[in-house]
Amino acid sequence: MNNLLEMFAQRTFERNTNTKVRIAFKGSHVVQFRSETYVSTCDKRTRFADELSPTSREGRAANRSTAFIRRRSTVGEMDEAEEARGSTAVPAALGPRRFLVTGGARGLGAAIVKRLAETGASGLILDRAVDPSESYAWPTVAVDVTNETALRETIQADIEKNGPFNGLVAAAGIVPEWHDPVNIDLEMLNRTLAVNLTGFVATMKYVVPTMPRGSTIVAIGSLNSWRGDPNLLAYAASKHAVLGAVRSAALSLGPRGIRVNAVAPGPVATEALLSRIESRGEVTGLSQAEALRASEKLTALGALATPDDISNAVIFLSGSQSAAITGQLLAIDGGLL
Repeated sequence: MNNLLEMFAQRTFERNTNTKVRIAFKGSHVVQFRSETYVSTCDKRTRFADELSPTSREGRAANRSTAFIRRRSTVGEMDEAEEARGSTAVPAALGPRRFLVTGGARGLGAAIVKRLAETGASGLILDRAVDPSESYAWPTVAVDVTNETALRETIQADIEKNGPFNGLVAAAGIVPEWHDPVNIDLEMLNRTLAVNLTGFVATMKYVVPTMPRGSTIVAIGSLNSWRGDPNLLAYAASKHAVLGAVRSAALSLGPRGIRVNAVAPGPVATEALLSRIESRGEVTGLSQAEALRASEKLTALGALATPDDISNAVIFLSGSQSAAITGQLLAIDGGLL
């Protein structure tokens, strides 16, 4: 009997690859027999097994041994959850959304602004060092994120003039000189925490109140958001704290429809990193090229991430393709495993 039913199921599957007959046996008895639209991730021996009662011993065993993934019956059809979130099957432009990007005049921040602008988004750049001779994609204001008064006044003035932001990218950050717990400069520790953590939280404080539902916040974390560094206690502590702030804000703002995530770049050959490699050369004995090659060898892909890689990750976390993602740290590091 079992063989006959399986033969029938196989013929049905071959006739219509979108249809799968699911059969469950208990001894020689058929317990369930129904046709659904599925794609199997199982081998031929189990592809037609179905779950029994989830509370039965047999059902628990079947649930462990059989895996099916529901397939949409119509190509391009969105399920109800996706429709509610408004996600689409193709990457969507972010325009006409408005973003605030801190640290957006240089380095990774500037690369992110460029990529956001290419998607059609507009916004405001805040950076401590603004070069008047430079041409920026968006209006740019010189502000230190540790100056709460200046930060608040700048953000509120722009919101009053141009409307609320529905995207925030917190890219302002500093990496101090190498140090250890014995020779650490506590003023440097406080400055690092002030820029990397307090600046991020303060920016959220003044942007979030007017953010509409569906807005996104992306912080630039680090691999040091989850691991330590014997030479960068202050930096690792600040980036661990950023991840804690991201996860806490995600829980707090989730009911308002605001998602909060972070990216964790691996080494990226920006001017800032090259400058640090140069300054550490007396200790490491490595040139810039040698240090970069050494970093590449540590990755699974044998290559460092680029500013475009980081920017694309920010676009992903800011767009509808990541509509069910919040409170997460996304590593963009070439596979530093």
